[in-house]
Amino acid sequence: DMGEYSGKKAEGGTIIEVLQVFADDINKDREDAQTQENESRATYDTFTGKGGTQMKALSDAIDNLNGAITMKEASHSEAMDARRTEARDLAGVLETMRAADPDCLFMLVNFAPRNTNRHIEVDGLHKAKAILQGASFEKPQAA
Repeated sequence: DMGEYSGKKAEGGTIIEVLQVFADDINKDREDAQTQENESRATYDTFTGKGGTQMKALSDAIDNLNGAITMKEASHSEAMDARRTEARDLAGVLETMRAADPDCLFMLVNFAPRNTNRHIEVDGLHKAKAILQGASFEKPQAA
């Protein structure tokens, strides 16, 4: 006759304790994971809040700069049109000057003798007027 089984009872209690330790570890890991998740969520929410604000500010800055670029391009285009107009006007003036160049060279080359002759003529007119008003001049003496 065999008596009641008494051999592995102590170990049975140990297995329950081991399973309880596993259950406690799993519950602790779940709590740690939930804490980390909550911290990560708070960090993410803070980041996206600040990031959204920064993205809006940067988007506004980009829009402002694009507007400035558009205005500068329009101003540049107007300035280039004005330069082209002025260049055409200058080309017309230069063509007129080239056409007048032969006359200008004649005046430049002949200015000194014509100026001298003009002074002699004016001096002669002053002497003639003085003679008509009764002045007398001596003839230059021959050397």
